Amino acid sequence: MRKIPSYQGGNINVDVKRVKGEAARYLAKYMSKGKQQVQEAMEDWGAGLCPRTWWNMTKPARDMVKAATSKGRIPGKLLESVLEHAWATDIDSHYEFLRHIELEFNGAPITVGWRGRFTEALALQIRSMLDLRDIAQVSMNV
Repeated sequence: MRKIPSYQGGNINVDVKRVKGEAARYLAKYMSKGKQQVQEAMEDWGAGLCPRTWWNMTKPARDMVKAATSKGRIPGKLLESVLEHAWATDIDSHYEFLRHIELEFNGAPITVGWRGRFTEALALQIRSMLDLRDIAQVSMNV
């Protein structure tokens, strides 16, 4: 096994055997490991040597996501009004899917938010209204 001269930390769990069969299946198997495997890794490596995240993206991709993200009172009010309109009319014409986010409070479940995906047409309209894309010809009909 190769070593980095400047590396001073703990043990590394690496199986350096060649993958038999399709590499995609092998990767899928290990990428789908659950909570038990993460706990075992924490016990083996110690918390200081475990990654903070188990996936990452490049800085340009992260910057692109940040540039396309809108937050604050105005976007919140817009999304709230779209949701209210969708409930009052035809929810399926606005959302590909919509699910509530539920937490327990004083022993009772309460809805604290929503998650979902707009239809493609509505997503374009909302982005246009929030100036996240240059789509001047699209207007929101809500």
